[in-house]
Amino acid sequence: MKIVTLTLAEAVSRLHLAGLKISKETLGAGLKSGVYSFGIGFTGPRGGTVYQIFSRQLDEWIAERSE
Repeated sequence: MKIVTLTLAEAVSRLHLAGLKISKETLGAGLKSGVYSFGIGFTGPRGGTVYQIFSRQLDEWIAERSE
């Protein structure tokens, strides 16, 4: 088993392909505030923002909202 994560840019690209118009900034803010269940965003030890976006959970989130 392996935990597959995506970068913020990869996640935005996947969301765009699914038809959701969203920017990296909006996705990042949503992850940091806990709005999205498929990943997290937090301030790392050096002060920068760290994102962990889980591929499987993102795909499930998209599938649940797709028509």
